[in-house]
Amino acid sequence: MFPSNTFHPDDSWANGKGSVKGAFVTSPKPFPIIRYGEVLLEYVEALNRVEGTVTVEVSDNTGTLIEETVSRDPAEMAKYFNMIRYRVGLPGVDANDMAEADNFEKIIRNERQVELFNEGYRYFDTRRWGTYLDEDANSSNWRGLDVTKDRTNANGNEGFWNIVTIDQQNIRDRVALPKMVFMPIRHDELLKVPAMDQNPGWDR
Repeated sequence: MFPSNTFHPDDSWANGKGSVKGAFVTSPKPFPIIRYGEVLLEYVEALNRVEGTVTVEVSDNTGTLIEETVSRDPAEMAKYFNMIRYRVGLPGVDANDMAEADNFEKIIRNERQVELFNEGYRYFDTRRWGTYLDEDANSSNWRGLDVTKDRTNANGNEGFWNIVTIDQQNIRDRVALPKMVFMPIRHDELLKVPAMDQNPGWDR
């Protein structure tokens, strides 16, 4: 058990509780299943890709089905995209940023990479966008902080915060193949449905 002084008093493991059950019963702590920032980015990304005008059926607050007309609305996109930017004091996007869908798509993707860093979304995003093989898996331009340097500069070893190209051999030798975008379907599942194909690149 970790010592209680290593945790914030509001944390569910604080106050020296010896078990998960005891900790959560006496000091409940919310666990985020989905982030509002991610919801906003998903909405803006979808709206950016609307071509023309689309009419869809949705439920209103009474549960009644109504028709809603959706189009690529720059004002709507800016409103929700900038909610994420403004909350941390960053400048928002303007009409020029959103003039072309492809250009704004790049801005949205970068924002997702920054806003959702280390939260497990990147793995699925690159596959959804179809950029996994080119941008992540086989990229020759991976960059990061220079972790070989001392960030405290206690030993006169400057440069930790410099952006450098990652050239570690064990990372460079990693190979990603197109078939790895989808995992193979289990053989016993294929036997249940003879007409079902295996995912591309994998033997049936």
